[in-house]
Amino acid sequence: MPAPRHWFGLLVLVSIWGSAFLLINIAVAEIDPLLITAARLWIGLAVMTGTLILMGKRFPVRHWPYFLLMALTGNCLPFYAITWGQQFIDSGEAGILMAMVPLQVVLLAHFFIPTERLNWRRGLGFFVGFIGVIILFDPASLTGLLASEAQTGRLAVFAGGICYAVATVLAQKQPTEDPYQAAFGSILVASLLMAVAMLATDTPISLRASEAALLSVAGLGVFATGGATVLYFYLARQSGAGFLSLTNYLVPCIAVAIGAWVAGEDLAASTLVALPIILVGIAISQSRPPPRAPI
Repeated sequence: MPAPRHWFGLLVLVSIWGSAFLLINIAVAEIDPLLITAARLWIGLAVMTGTLILMGKRFPVRHWPYFLLMALTGNCLPFYAITWGQQFIDSGEAGILMAMVPLQVVLLAHFFIPTERLNWRRGLGFFVGFIGVIILFDPASLTGLLASEAQTGRLAVFAGGICYAVATVLAQKQPTEDPYQAAFGSILVASLLMAVAMLATDTPISLRASEAALLSVAGLGVFATGGATVLYFYLARQSGAGFLSLTNYLVPCIAVAIGAWVAGEDLAASTLVALPIILVGIAISQSRPPPRAPI
């Protein structure tokens, strides 16, 4: 039974992740998406480094090929894709698209994790959730999918979710027993990759953005990248994966609520319909059959 401190930690975690989409929207209005991605990783790396030192943990010295895969699928690619896509869509809509990640994991796990084969519940949950995504994309405009900036933005955010799903599957095969070391190794490699990307693309580092935009990037790095990672693994160790699965339901709801309340985002009818359908799909896919009575 989770203790009150675990529930408080969960509330803090979903609040951080749910508000991250709004922070991205504020930052990307003035700052290049590549720079936002790099900066949040560099700041997150500083937070993780301090955490490992305070916890007295050793820095990882092996498994760098694995960290490279995790850096690409769990940090660099999704961070950039989501940030780029949010140039064209509201933060609440991005949060709803991220709700598909656990359903994407269900599909990928069927092929790569022998113990997680699709059954009728997981298959039905994925189907229901996908219907919600189709509604969110607005079927009336699907014929011109790439003609609209909003649709292109939705596709980019959805692709970022697929990257997260791949990283979730890879995380179950991590070669190190210490999840904090695995997280640090991934963020370290991701930070180095983004430094190379910044140099290769000659992306300018400008501090002329507004205070709100700069603080948003700082918040993404300190809280949504470094702090949330530490808190996530703490809750995973203390309360288990089942308890953390509640984030799948709460984060998109908080993203929509914060976007509407703080930024005044209008909630389209398709958004209001899609969100509960996707959440129902998650609930179906994660449900378990009742235990059989002893004979």
